[in-house]
Amino acid sequence: MTLVISNEHVQRVLDTGALGAPAIIDAIEASYRDLAAGNAPYAPRRGVSVPVADSHRHAGFRDERFVFGTMEGAVQTTGYFAIRLKLDVSYGLEDPTTGAKTHEKYCMEPGTYCGLILLVDANTAEPLALLNDGIVQHLRVAATNALAARYMANPEAGVLGIYGSGGMARSHASLFALVRPLREIRVYSPTRAHRELFASEMEEELGIPVHAVESPELLPDGCDMVTCCTDSNLSVVLPEFIRPGMFFSSVTGHEVADEAADRIDAVVLHQTIESSTILTYAAGEDRIGPDGGIVPIAHPPAAAYSRGPRVRGTLAQLVSGQIPGRTSEGEVNYFYNNIGSGIQFAAIAGEAYQAVRRAGIAHEIPTDWLTQKIRD
Repeated sequence: MTLVISNEHVQRVLDTGALGAPAIIDAIEASYRDLAAGNAPYAPRRGVSVPVADSHRHAGFRDERFVFGTMEGAVQTTGYFAIRLKLDVSYGLEDPTTGAKTHEKYCMEPGTYCGLILLVDANTAEPLALLNDGIVQHLRVAATNALAARYMANPEAGVLGIYGSGGMARSHASLFALVRPLREIRVYSPTRAHRELFASEMEEELGIPVHAVESPELLPDGCDMVTCCTDSNLSVVLPEFIRPGMFFSSVTGHEVADEAADRIDAVVLHQTIESSTILTYAAGEDRIGPDGGIVPIAHPPAAAYSRGPRVRGTLAQLVSGQIPGRTSEGEVNYFYNNIGSGIQFAAIAGEAYQAVRRAGIAHEIPTDWLTQKIRD
């Protein structure tokens, strides 16, 4: 039987401890050790972008387009392969009061989304599970940033600042608490009610003080680590926020301003800029090659962090001991999570699959619904 695993199933095994947060970070670390050893192949991220027809556009939504994206990868030591599929209508939104610009998405209607992970046994090609990607997506990004902090933050770093108060921010708070002895968390997001709810709920969950701050410039004061978990199209970490000894991480490249590069001593990339390509077919744009096919484009922007003497190496090199994480107490370093990889989904979805299967709570469908007797 093939399991069909919802976000609710994954949340349940998280809540009961059947899926342990330490195991999630360890699974990500093991996958990057495999990557360093050449045992975790993955394909470049790929996507298709098509403008939405005029009859389906929403008033106030800028540049609405259907976006389909895939990420796939395998981890040899566990034998899992995963392909993550995203089906979104993407658009830009600007708050008329604050001027804040955000990147938004939906499937069918605002508030509904579609992201799926197909988990496969790489030893037999058996489809093991079909998962919602929502919680797994938050966990794989947070676990990767927390893993970088394990190697790059000062050992006694105890105050974490978080920009953002959504599900991604919650996963980051929970997983960062496992890699450093947190004494306090500070959070900022533009909506007061959101940041205050985050502070209240995460303080109860983690058992440490969590403070909502009133403005973005107040958040870094006294912080040893700052992580960005926003959907902002504008930079949230500015050069004047940076102080000696700090560790930074982000979800998107533009959250830490390029102008901050001069105050950051060392950068570790998720991937080299050459390997972090997106293969894109964008209808009506110049990314279509002369033969009508897709062409690779570098993941934008943050060019200041992609190359040059500040770049120490990649996450795979870091966890395998090929490069140092931190060379001094006062060093300011930044994990530039420049683009995700399918091996993250193979690692986390594999852990979730095992926990849900042991708990016996998933839906089941016959595996032969997904297989056939006709050879391609």
